[in-house]
Amino acid sequence: MYPSYGNFNNNMNYNQYTNPMQPQMDRMNMMQQQYTQQNQQQINQQPQQTIIPVAGIEEVRSHAVDWSGNATYFIDNVNKRIYTKQLNLSGVPEINTYVLNNEIVERKNNDIDNELNKRIENLEQKIINFENMILGGSANVQSTDVNANDSRREG
Repeated sequence: MYPSYGNFNNNMNYNQYTNPMQPQMDRMNMMQQQYTQQNQQQINQQPQQTIIPVAGIEEVRSHAVDWSGNATYFIDNVNKRIYTKQLNLSGVPEINTYVLNNEIVERKNNDIDNELNKRIENLEQKIINFENMILGGSANVQSTDVNANDSRREG
């Protein structure tokens, strides 16, 4: 007869066999955990911005500097100024002042308005000249050079 294998199927323990990729999977899991921990540390280390309302430069000078190197912002609404205070590269506190200046903006707006008015007048003159040419009233056309200010004229 056939030889007996005894309890071959009963003695087999399926838990003894492991996945051949298990060491690589364990390594991947460990790397993912390290990556997650590093990202959480970087998120927690973002610089904190401090904004303090002040009444003038004297309050900025008397305020302690942040020794971590982060800038502290001071807002002076009365004088329309923003101050920053932080350590410079040599370790000395440095104060920078930013002033809101509306005059420059108003001048630029006035210059733009003047330029637009000139261009509109130039276009109106061109339209009048074309109307006169079409209607045959070329004798009433003013002798102005309408292209004198037109720098975008194609040649």
